[in-house]
Amino acid sequence: MQLIKPVVIFATLVACTVLQAQVYKSTDADGNVTYSDQPDKSAKPVDLGSTNSIPAVKTPKPDTNQTDASAKAEATVTYRSVRIVKPANDSSIPHGPGDFTVRVSSTPELAKNYALQLYMDGKAYGDTNTSGSFALTNIDRGTHKLKVNIVNAAGKSVKSSKAIKVHVFRPSVLQPAY
Repeated sequence: MQLIKPVVIFATLVACTVLQAQVYKSTDADGNVTYSDQPDKSAKPVDLGSTNSIPAVKTPKPDTNQTDASAKAEATVTYRSVRIVKPANDSSIPHGPGDFTVRVSSTPELAKNYALQLYMDGKAYGDTNTSGSFALTNIDRGTHKLKVNIVNAAGKSVKSSKAIKVHVFRPSVLQPAY
């Protein structure tokens, strides 16, 4: 990493000297004008004048008081509710592979640095997310309890939904589908 800085500085200096190279203008016997960085017998140096340049724009430093205030505001979000919108409580998941989606709603909407964690039968299911939608796949047949928690950046639960029950029906060798 320390070697990169000197290499970049050297390359910049070399590039600047190339950019400042002299330009020559020459005219051949037929009147054709040629510009080159290599002088020939009839070449004359061309005065290019100064190059256009614009001073760098000064970037204002971020207001740390405003940043701290917005971080504190986000840290103190109070959720009035979180609930499972879909599936409905005591609903049945029809015969199939045991796949369904759980949709979640919170009031107020999920803030930055907060996430949702789905629990099935008392155990965390999958990773946290911020979308409000969980895709469950290959869920075993039977009755399952679902619950969702809003968790902060440290993983601490700040609000929980009421648990709902879903009944998953799946074909089996002992009880084939109708």
